[in-house]
Amino acid sequence: MAEVNDILNDINNEKSYHINDSSQDKPKWVPILEGEYFGHITEVTTRLVEWNDKKTGNKLKSRVYNYKVIVAEENSKMQYVKPWDKAEVIDGSDYVGRTIKSVGVFRNIEPNEGDDFHSNPFGNKSYLSFCNAIGVECKEEEKEIDGNKVTVSVLPSLNIDDIEGIPVVAVVKKGKSYNDKNGKQRFYMDVKWVQRWEDGKRKKVQGKNDEIPF
Repeated sequence: MAEVNDILNDINNEKSYHINDSSQDKPKWVPILEGEYFGHITEVTTRLVEWNDKKTGNKLKSRVYNYKVIVAEENSKMQYVKPWDKAEVIDGSDYVGRTIKSVGVFRNIEPNEGDDFHSNPFGNKSYLSFCNAIGVECKEEEKEIDGNKVTVSVLPSLNIDDIEGIPVVAVVKKGKSYNDKNGKQRFYMDVKWVQRWEDGKRKKVQGKNDEIPF
């Protein structure tokens, strides 16, 4: 019996403590809202695609640039209002370090002799705007097209190293819809286009995926 009493005494004399470490708590998820975000371009990928234009039916060839924008510290000065609760304002600092995926940008390629795809210079407006946003100069030249002399912007072929880390203001809007685990319709938030961040500084960046909270 003495042994049982010894065991009970040992158990009663055992001490345990718990200190609440807030750093171990799962951070509150903050939804990305429509608006402008200061950040840097990261995770750039590029590929060639061939596709048929829905309006003309012409076969086109394009180089597609996909990228993400990682939100910068300077975004802390921004504020965002929830559209479903205009009384609640989200501070821009809550997004610092988050990455937002872009819809990508197309650079339509001019065909050489013997190519089976068509020219589409009027479809390069978005690419020209992208170049302007990242500070890449596009020179203008006069060319003769279909017997007419026109002024064209000569669009450069960008490499990944030309784009990574460039400071931009990302314009974010609703993208495709999806259903969450409860069957409720939600929307991805995408970078639709970028604008120049005049006093932004280029930096080496390493983005991380911004997971959708299913």
